[in-house]
Amino acid sequence: MTPLAENRCKLLDEPRRKAVCMIGPDASWSANLRKSILEIVRLLVQGASIPSSRGRPPWFPASATADSNRLVATRALRGLADGAVSVLLPNYLSALGFGATQIGIIVFGTLFGSALVTLWAGLAGQRIGRRRLLLCACGLMMATGLGFTYLRSFWPLFAVALVGTLNPSSGDVSVFLPLEQAALADTVVTRELTGIFAIYNVAGALAGALGALASGLPPFLASRFGWSMIAAQRSGFVAYSVIGLIAAIVYRSLSGAVEGDASPVHVAPLAKSRGIVVRLATLFSLDAFGGGFAIQSLLALWLFRRFNMSVQSAGVFFFAAGLLASLSQFVSSALAARIGRSGRWCIRMCRPTPS
Repeated sequence: MTPLAENRCKLLDEPRRKAVCMIGPDASWSANLRKSILEIVRLLVQGASIPSSRGRPPWFPASATADSNRLVATRALRGLADGAVSVLLPNYLSALGFGATQIGIIVFGTLFGSALVTLWAGLAGQRIGRRRLLLCACGLMMATGLGFTYLRSFWPLFAVALVGTLNPSSGDVSVFLPLEQAALADTVVTRELTGIFAIYNVAGALAGALGALASGLPPFLASRFGWSMIAAQRSGFVAYSVIGLIAAIVYRSLSGAVEGDASPVHVAPLAKSRGIVVRLATLFSLDAFGGGFAIQSLLALWLFRRFNMSVQSAGVFFFAAGLLASLSQFVSSALAARIGRSGRWCIRMCRPTPS
């Protein structure tokens, strides 16, 4: 490490010094990556247990609570897991002997099943409770990772993909998303919703990029411990289950405030906001339909087969893409505060003036 870097590290506090400055000049990239991931996970879990009066980061909204910290931490943990398995999945299934069509069907099963489970969770969330559903989703996440670890045949894997929580895309499409977002909205005041959601999305995007980079660890494990490549790749799904367990521990510490208004007032669903919800759902459906042609797992499969790209190189590629994609989240809060969440001001400015 250069003298300039050493002086910079001395200025950091102890946790950040460990996370940023523990990379030595002689350490391999895989060893550095492994240490960095472990340190980040430790800091996330440690930060989630600190009361908001002491543990709220300075960039969080002023009204953020300890529950806000925990939900952002779990989003980052799940992003780390999703980013890794989305790159590992096509390579692992190819190693099992599956063709491109079979891999595509399994990816379809993950998305279609997530949509059905998410719809059910949205309808049952008020009755069962958000925290209980999040804990059940963590159990499903652990079962999904173990299922992909031990199953070998196509139809059993498709069944696990259909009912599990595996996410083949760079964004979050699992049952966790609506439950966490609904809970997160109850942890801050209304005027700071955009800010906390921006932090939530940035945490997921950055952790997803880091997870994609971590998908290059199996070759290192195979060479280090003499494992076969398939066995090394299965370790990624074991880690996926472990992260589900860590997320469950964090969810258990959520307070009752995340349950929202539990008063038994019966109103018609979407009585006042039906039009807005329908328009937003249509917009998001169009966006998701276009994005479905470039799902991260399918894009990784194409890179593997078209360019014979290694998993390590694909991980670096998706790490850079995820890092760049997360940058837009930093300006979303400022833009929403200036032009509004719907962007009506921009629409009026761009509308042509009548001649």
